[in-house]
Amino acid sequence: MLIEISLIQKLILLLGSPTLTFSAVIAILLFSAGLGSFFSKYLTARIPMKMIGAAIFICSVLLFFILPGFISALQGADITVKILATLGLLLPQGLLMGVPFPTGLRLIGIQKKDEFVPVFWAINGWMSVVGSILALVLAMSFGYNVTLLAGALIYLGFAYHTRTLPKT
Repeated sequence: MLIEISLIQKLILLLGSPTLTFSAVIAILLFSAGLGSFFSKYLTARIPMKMIGAAIFICSVLLFFILPGFISALQGADITVKILATLGLLLPQGLLMGVPFPTGLRLIGIQKKDEFVPVFWAINGWMSVVGSILALVLAMSFGYNVTLLAGALIYLGFAYHTRTLPKT
């Protein structure tokens, strides 16, 4: 949520309307995360989870540096071009962000602990609410750049703590 809310706020400068920006960014991230979820078994069979987490961190930090120039370069472009360029920019990030949750659910199934699946869905939903509130508090206190980097650091911590997970 820290990354998503930061991206929405920053891309309002490019797309103009907050409603359009929210719709476009959320649609792009949901679509690409859905693709990441769909391909998660394939990806995690070849790439360890620690590398997925590190790649999300790297993509987030790259977005931090790329977004100002990206917004500036496309300022006068047609809205269709802006949305397609935003799709190209956010697709890798969303694809990678869609991998961890289904992989975690698969690991629970491998360990024959299916009774915990509803608990993990509940934690996921609860953390979406908490993450949104945390993102707004961080953004109001320190700005959206810090919020984006805080989200990136969380994925770096995820990469560190998943270094011992078995392949799925």
